Amino acid sequence: MRKSYELTFVVRNDPNDDAINAVINQVQAWVEADNLGQVTKINRWGRRRLAYEINRQRDGYYVVMNADMDTQNHAELNRNMKLSSDILRYLLIVPEVKKEEAPKEQAVKEEAPKEQAVAVKEEAPEEQA
Repeated sequence: MRKSYELTFVVRNDPNDDAINAVINQVQAWVEADNLGQVTKINRWGRRRLAYEINRQRDGYYVVMNADMDTQNHAELNRNMKLSSDILRYLLIVPEVKKEEAPKEQAVKEEAPKEQAVAVKEEAPEEQA
């Protein structure tokens, strides 16, 4: 059974863009291995500073990949992502499906007109002694 997944991963920062593209293509090949998945969208966030140092790296190249995958592909994909020295961190999640809100009732609520009470302050005459 295929489900939609969102795979976010951080690639080791490399000054050579060809090396980063090779890693992204390799991850795409892992997702699509044995025709168990299909990448639907690749969103490259680019180079960003990491919140903390990972494997002596301060910067990383962030990639978000949307894919339709079979559940049989998870174990192999997780294994490959863990063993790759070029991938610092990854996260595979099932994105939330937004449910359409139930149609609102067509009943019209009558609002009472708001009347602002104007307080008139009457001053009492001061008595002089």
